[in-house]
Amino acid sequence: MTIAELFPIEEGRVMVYGYEGDDAAGEGPRTATMTFGDVREENGALRATVTETVPRRKRPEMVSVVRRSASELTENGDPELLLKAPIAAGTQWLSGVYEMRIQDVDAEVTVPAGTFKCVTVSCFVEDMGADSFWYAPGVGLVKAARKVEPPRRVYELMSVKPGNGKKGE
Repeated sequence: MTIAELFPIEEGRVMVYGYEGDDAAGEGPRTATMTFGDVREENGALRATVTETVPRRKRPEMVSVVRRSASELTENGDPELLLKAPIAAGTQWLSGVYEMRIQDVDAEVTVPAGTFKCVTVSCFVEDMGADSFWYAPGVGLVKAARKVEPPRRVYELMSVKPGNGKKGE
């Protein structure tokens, strides 16, 4: 299994997540839409801009830049190293102050978009617990449980719309 399989990057790809969290108390589930754009090769890696929009807001909540090479996936630069090869249970790395670890490579996760076999990545902070992220081959991030830092949220994939085919393999 490769990082390219676990995090497809394609121009125009749209991923919709439902989420609940402590910042939405009493409001029920919310949605966030991630749209991939500006996909291009850059210094031996595939780069894309990911825009997160939330329906109740007039402007994007967040714009990220992701870079995917054969050996790693980063968001907003080297401090945020999300995935690292080899994709195997026990692989560990540091991402800023976080200790990252691949916990499982065959976890079954059910979200509104379906049931997927996933790679589970945990992000540990001393004395604070762990965030967890589940990536499915050919799909990408299907679930994220952010528990360490506020706002605490659980994201679950609701749908994926393929892009226009411009991508790197």
